Amino acid sequence: MDGLVLPQFRFAPAPPLPHHPPLPSWLQEHCQRLMDGEESIRNLNLNLRRMDPRMMRALVLALKQHDIQAMNMTSTLDIRGLNSDETLLPLALLLKEHSTLQLIHLSYNQLEDVSILKESLSQPTCVLQELHLDHNQLTTASAIALAEGLAQNPQSCLKTLHLNSNRIGDKGGVALGKMLMSNTSLRKLCLAKNRLGRNSLQSFWQALHTNNTTLWELQLDDNPKLHSFIQIKGQMQRYLQANRAGRYLLHQDPPPPLSLWPHVLERCTRQSSSCIPPRLSDPQFYFLQEVPALTNRREENVDSEMVLDVAE
Repeated sequence: MDGLVLPQFRFAPAPPLPHHPPLPSWLQEHCQRLMDGEESIRNLNLNLRRMDPRMMRALVLALKQHDIQAMNMTSTLDIRGLNSDETLLPLALLLKEHSTLQLIHLSYNQLEDVSILKESLSQPTCVLQELHLDHNQLTTASAIALAEGLAQNPQSCLKTLHLNSNRIGDKGGVALGKMLMSNTSLRKLCLAKNRLGRNSLQSFWQALHTNNTTLWELQLDDNPKLHSFIQIKGQMQRYLQANRAGRYLLHQDPPPPLSLWPHVLERCTRQSSSCIPPRLSDPQFYFLQEVPALTNRREENVDSEMVLDVAE
């Protein structure tokens, strides 16, 4: 082997592992308290924090170990240079399985797309009751996705959906109106300042006129294209008031006894004018039209065990 010269190999150094700075101390403290099961935490306020996807993942891991009920993340998400999905994915997965989280504020986060929440809302295991997405930049695609999720789970727990001040547009409004045809959970839907048009209004009216007896409040302010439809908006308001008073009773089979209806009319009176006879625009008039026998029926005592499933 004399005179044999072995080649010289040069190995490039291994690339350095990505360096992640430690989580901020305030987030470490919150996560530790959640993982310790601190019972005093029921409403977690993260307002104005700037949380990137890594921070969201850490928070969600801690939330899985706590019976949190409400979370305020107004102007909290840091989505600079990212799409909404990267930041919202951990939260969307949490909503599918968390058994106590009922309220989330996600307003003022510059979100453009929340379609990733569709699957969460479609799951019967999702117990979320109130979702605030006001003052973002949500477009038609987000409205359609939210509508489809709720339509797939018509008896979901969600009672309040705030979407004010976004860019949902007329097609998004139509999708939400179609969802109301089958949904029986929503009580309040807020769509002010969303570029809605005539087709949206027609979709909402159709749902309230034919099927929906459970929605109590529909906010459509600051949609200039709807300003001239005073009559149809008045009709919709009457349906909403009737829903709140107990309009679902008209669809029961067998129908409730006539002795119950004076109490329904009394609830209507609390919401509208006290004119006697009721005015055409009052919900009392609606019920008197639907149950003509009430005009010739004296009030009787109602069975004390019969309870109306309507708001006081």
